[in-house]
Parts: sequence; C-alpha cells; structure tokens
Amino acid sequence: MTAIRTIPFLREWFFPSVYKAALLANAAAIIGVHNHPSGNPNPSPEDHALNKRLSEAGTVLGIRLLDHVIIGEHRHYSFADQGQLATDQPVPSP
Repeated sequence: MTAIRTIPFLREWFFPSVYKAALLANAAAIIGVHNHPSGNPNPSPEDHALNKRLSEAGTVLGIRLLDHVIIGEHRHYSFADQGQLATDQPVPSP
C-alpha cells in the first residue's frame, strides 16, 4: 500500500518542487538524497521507483541525475556506486 500512497505525493509535489528548483537555478544536474529513519539505507521498491522517475524526469528536462543517495545509520547507499543510474541521460554542456 505504501507505493500507492507515495506515487501521488511524488507526482503532485515532490518532482515539481525538485525540478522547479533545479530549473530556476539553471542546474545542469542534481543529486537526490533522502534518509531512512529506520537506519537501514538499503533501497526499498519505492526507492527504486523514485530513482527511475527522477532519472526519467531529468532526461525529459535535460537535467542529469548524478546520484541518488539514501542515508542510514552510519552507512549510506549510492545508486551511482551500485551502477543503478540510467546511462542514457544527457550530459550537461559546459
């Protein structure tokens, strides 16, 4: 049930606010970071869905997702370090 409740939140508030800030700052790329209060930084299915949607939205807007990091207790999980970012994203021009 979490995914069903999470997706409208992502679509209606999270993605527009993240990418609006990036567009207003003329950003060429973003890094997504969030925490897991449980202390376990391993990604949930919802985190994988979020990663995919962030990457897709960035591709459409021309803003590259450099990494998506989950912070846990004394550990972190990096989608980039795990090779789980889309490789067909646009490369920011200088």
